[in-house]
Amino acid sequence: MNVRHVNRPICSINLGNQTTLGLIPQIIGDDSDVMVISRSEGGPTIYASTMAPISNDRVLVGVSISGSKTNGFRWVPYIDSDDITSTVIRPFVEVYSPSISYDSGTNLLTMWFWTNFNKDYTGTEYDEAELFVLDVENYNGSVGDAHRALCIATGSVDKFYISGGLCDAVGTEDDPTYDWIPVFTKPKIASDLTVDSSRGVMVDFDSKRSMYSWKFLQENQIQPDGNYWDDEVYTDTDMIANACWSFVDVEKTIVRLDIQGDATCGGRNTRIPTAMASCFIRHSAPLTLTINWEGEGGNVEDDNEQMMVLLAKLDENEFVLEEEKLAEAHSPGGNPYVMTYPPLEPPFDFSTLCVYGVGPIVSDPSPPIQVELDAQTIYRLQFWVTTKSNKYHYGAYYQFAITMEES
Repeated sequence: MNVRHVNRPICSINLGNQTTLGLIPQIIGDDSDVMVISRSEGGPTIYASTMAPISNDRVLVGVSISGSKTNGFRWVPYIDSDDITSTVIRPFVEVYSPSISYDSGTNLLTMWFWTNFNKDYTGTEYDEAELFVLDVENYNGSVGDAHRALCIATGSVDKFYISGGLCDAVGTEDDPTYDWIPVFTKPKIASDLTVDSSRGVMVDFDSKRSMYSWKFLQENQIQPDGNYWDDEVYTDTDMIANACWSFVDVEKTIVRLDIQGDATCGGRNTRIPTAMASCFIRHSAPLTLTINWEGEGGNVEDDNEQMMVLLAKLDENEFVLEEEKLAEAHSPGGNPYVMTYPPLEPPFDFSTLCVYGVGPIVSDPSPPIQVELDAQTIYRLQFWVTTKSNKYHYGAYYQFAITMEES
């Protein structure tokens, strides 16, 4: 996993009169609430939010210190519109490594920060719907799924009557409703960088969320041009044409392997296909990992297809520290393989050339199985499949599903 660990720098704003405002990106522990800002209690609303960050969100928060008194952490708002007169505000989320400058003469704040967007996003604004959130779904710290972007926002800071918006820490101030808070304009993307194998997305491992990524391998599979892939590796199933692996669900917790048509019927593959799916898992708390699978293999040759489930513990450089085989399976074997005669004339419709000659795989042990994973440890879960021959597996497939719960 080519990732970058980013610390949480505190951006300090000196407001004078022994008052300092500190901004810091933080993973909040409890749900926050909506924020309403006005000049005075009972006065007209200047800004208001319709949503609030929830537990485990990465949020930019601020805390003010006046003399010996501190107000609690509040999420920092930005105006959710290009129209600066808009009253709708939202919290900054997925902010990494912010840097802030402040001109007290003009009361102008300028903030630079990094964030991650989905790989296909080509907009110029900080769009929350397009953020690539490091979460239990869709995480890939190596390539392909995201690009990191440098963003900029400007704003000002003032003392307001504030209702809501508190996050975790309460502070020592008896009346935290009158507080200093910055309000920014909608951020813009200053420069974005496509992630490749040497530049990872921004990441913070202190989240209470799981992070996992996939890597796939297929060998002796036919390309669209008729040539063979000798050893094709990819991290998303839509990266190459004719990928034998596919995701079944949007959360990418279920993967399916479809074996290409064999040399006997159903296709042109005369080689012995091999495929492997590797899931890299790391979480901040202990996990119970549940693994389930199903599949159908060739019915003619005994023990034709073979499948193994392997689990390895890795160091930070992904070097294997220890590995164990959790399960294995093979095809049922023993039943006749039915073909249609005489052979069809060109152009061939291989789908009618033979009847599916597969049956349910035989597993040891039977699925599902459960494994306990340690906190803050990198694991590699592998699903490995080979047909062991180039015949009698037309219609064969394997499907694997994982679920994770904190222990």
